Amino acid sequence: MAHAQSSIDGPKIVIDVVELEGTRLSKADQEQLIASLKQRECEEKPDWEADVTNLVINAERWQDRENEGYSGFSLSVGWKPLRREPGLLHVLVTVQVNEGTQKRLKRIEIRDVGEQKGLPALVSNDLRKLIPLNDGEIYNRDKFYAGLSAVATAYKERGFIDCTVTSTIAFDDDSRTVSAVMEITEGPRYRWGNVQVIGLGPQDRNNPEGAAPER
Repeated sequence: MAHAQSSIDGPKIVIDVVELEGTRLSKADQEQLIASLKQRECEEKPDWEADVTNLVINAERWQDRENEGYSGFSLSVGWKPLRREPGLLHVLVTVQVNEGTQKRLKRIEIRDVGEQKGLPALVSNDLRKLIPLNDGEIYNRDKFYAGLSAVATAYKERGFIDCTVTSTIAFDDDSRTVSAVMEITEGPRYRWGNVQVIGLGPQDRNNPEGAAPER
């Protein structure tokens, strides 16, 4: 019990001042993030900055930046002491943000890599239309993966239930573009075999609850 009390009453760090550098967040979003951090108390331990870093990452919408074309996001937290009082260290925290660069889609290449004989079941031009992301458009992660799902569904609806769709994405910082390669393995095509319908007999259909027939 004494050990638990010692942990609860251990020295704390309180964030008095927050400085954001390098972020493209709106002023309102920045103010909201700063307000969420100020006066927050952390345990004074060697890796307390990691806790603050996680709070910053999760507090706002940076995790959605890839849906706005940004890649290469990184974040670091620095701090310096302002004053100390018994059991409490007041600090200034500096959050340095690198949101990367915004990129546009250069192209999506669709390849059939299966070992099936003959032409692919679906041509790449038709498949490309299933991906709601146009060449030259700001890259959006969710749209791209929604397209992958739509392509897989298109094959499965045509009987290729073992079809697999994989992708490779390359980011070019110099040209600020994204290129993607989609590889499709069709697998065998399945067709309906015998369909057996198991149901109630004529007498059971007239008497579904098993009651004795009227006499």
